[in-house]
Amino acid sequence: MKLSQRQLLKAAACLMLLTTVFHTVGNLTPSSDATVIEFEKIARGLNIDAGLGMRPNMFDIHMVLVFVMSLTFSGLGILNLVLASASDVSDRLIRPIVAINAAWVGGFIVLCWFYRIPPPLISGILIGIPLALALATRGAE
Repeated sequence: MKLSQRQLLKAAACLMLLTTVFHTVGNLTPSSDATVIEFEKIARGLNIDAGLGMRPNMFDIHMVLVFVMSLTFSGLGILNLVLASASDVSDRLIRPIVAINAAWVGGFIVLCWFYRIPPPLISGILIGIPLALALATRGAE
């Protein structure tokens, strides 16, 4: 069974949404690791001057980045589902949409590899598989 670019983009989008759930839950689940608990305690006590009279601590900065990733993956996953499902989006336009997604997911994979963070690396690779397959797919849907 050959899957179309649209179907593969939908699969990647669903994996983006699943990544959002795992990422958010994983970062909101308290750790029982003593080293992580101590690190969080230190991070909560380290405030920086961020301007505008704001002095967030490093843990707050970390949590903003956690939620930014969750929101970004959610937004891109939903946007991709809408585009892949829209009959008025031409098959010809789906290919560059897939290519743009493959580019940002590829960058995400490289960053996760470089910084040695396995959970998002694995998620990125799983999202990248249907995108790579979609890029390899030619012809009409």
